[in-house]
This record gives sequence, structure tokens and C-alpha cells, in this order.
Amino acid sequence: DIQSLIDGTDLSNAERSLQGSPSCNPNNTEKCKGPERPTFTSKFNDAIQENPDIQAVQQVVDTSELEFYDCDSKAIFATTLAVELEGDYGYLESSGEPPDRETLDQIKVLERGVKKAYNTINAANQESCDTTFRRIRTVRFTGNVEEIGDSEFDMTFVIEWECYGCSGDLFDSGVSRETFNVDFREQGPIEPLCACAVGASILRAPTEEEFLTSLDITLEVRRRKGSVPFDFVTGTRPPPPPDDGSQPPPPPPPTPPPSPPPPPPTRRPTQQPTKAPPPPPPLPSTMPPPP
Repeated sequence: DIQSLIDGTDLSNAERSLQGSPSCNPNNTEKCKGPERPTFTSKFNDAIQENPDIQAVQQVVDTSELEFYDCDSKAIFATTLAVELEGDYGYLESSGEPPDRETLDQIKVLERGVKKAYNTINAANQESCDTTFRRIRTVRFTGNVEEIGDSEFDMTFVIEWECYGCSGDLFDSGVSRETFNVDFREQGPIEPLCACAVGASILRAPTEEEFLTSLDITLEVRRRKGSVPFDFVTGTRPPPPPDDGSQPPPPPPPTPPPSPPPPPPTRRPTQQPTKAPPPPPPLPSTMPPPP
């Protein structure tokens, strides 16, 4: 409990800082102001470090002031996600059909990792706010594994997810976030639904790139614990569409720009024909007339 923690800790210096002004008192509230978020985070962290009874928390990474929204018109969707992995493809192939118990346990860890990676990156944070509050409900491995290269393979998952007033896309597009101060533990805290951090300016769901980064970190944490035999994730992509004629034809290639008209032919100067001068009149004869 934060209040009992602060009440039970000597925070004389922190209290003076959180007041914002030495003149702040019940009789002079105009000079009272709340602390800035980094200041509160720092002082809260000092309180935990100074309290010997707090053993479960080592450091306060970040804090957020939350604003809650009404959650109406919830919709549930299902989609298929192919995750490109780098790791031990032969391990899955050698586990048999159906897979043995050890492999099934590791697949369950991987399924929970996919769910955790999306939900934790879409939780309330200082940069982004998904105003439709998309959240993955369940992840199920389909059993489809396709080798695509040396130590690279695709695993396909069926994702069931929910949102409030969205159109049915799990990912959005945009410039990737800069920070990922989120909880990647297997059993992290329960995130509040339909809440955004005050001051968040990016209004969208995670991008595929952000989900990939979150999944990289999540599986790295699991791999260090020995939960999954994979090195890391190298990419995510949607599965290819079925070739059943239901897909619209590809757009025609762009029409090349028309060729410029040929230059007009060069006209040679023409010369008008001239008439020949008339013949001169005959000369008078000098011969004598005949007898």
C-alpha cells in the first residue's frame, strides 16, 4: 500500500520536495502544486530503498497518472499470426506427434509469452494510448511449423482478442515508441482496463515492430530462465492468404506516362517556279524577193 509505505517512512526531505513550495500550507493553497512525475518517481524510489521491510520491490522504474474511460461495445475477434523464430527447429520436429509433455510445457510458455508481449506493450504508458483498448484474451499454437532457413522457422498461433469500438485490426502503424518501461515477468501485475496515462500523445495500438521488440525481450527473459529453447525472435508477419479465389486480384501495374509527341518535321524553304521569258520576235529578212 503506497500510503502506508509513505506514512511509515521518514520522508521529511521528500515531503518538502513534493509540496512544491515551502509556503504551501492549508492557509495558503495558491502556492501549492503537485510534484512532477520524475520527481515523484525518484522520491518514491528513495522511500522504498530506505524501508528495510520492503523486500519484493528493488526499484521503481516509472510511474503514471491514469485517466479512466468508459468501456462500452466490446467486440471479440480472432486472427492468425505467424511468428518467425530463430532457434532449434529440430527440437520441435523430434518431439513426436503429438509432442511430448516437456515440449507441450514449453509451447505453453511461448503462448503466454506472445500474450504477455502484446498486452504489456499496450498497457497504460507515458507515450501511447490505444483508445480502443485492444487486449489479447487467448493464444493457441496451431501445430503448424514451417522451416524457412538455417535455424529459422515459422510457428502459427490463433489469437483471440478484444477491443472497444475498433474495426478488427490487431496492429496499427506509426513511428515506433522510444521506451518500453513495461513488466515482462511471467506473473506481472494486473493492468487496469480502459485506462491511459495522462499526457500520452500517440493514440494508437502497438505496431508490429513494437510487438516484435516486446516479444524479443519477453522470450529472452524466459530463455534465461530455461523456459524455452529459442535464442530470440527475428520477425513477425501475417500468414499468406489462402489461394481459393476469394482474394481480390492484384492491382494492375501502373500505366507508364505517355511518350512526348514527336517534334514537327523541319520544313525546307520552297521556291516558286518562274516562267521562261517569251521568245524574241523574228528579225526582218535581208534576202531579195524571188523573181
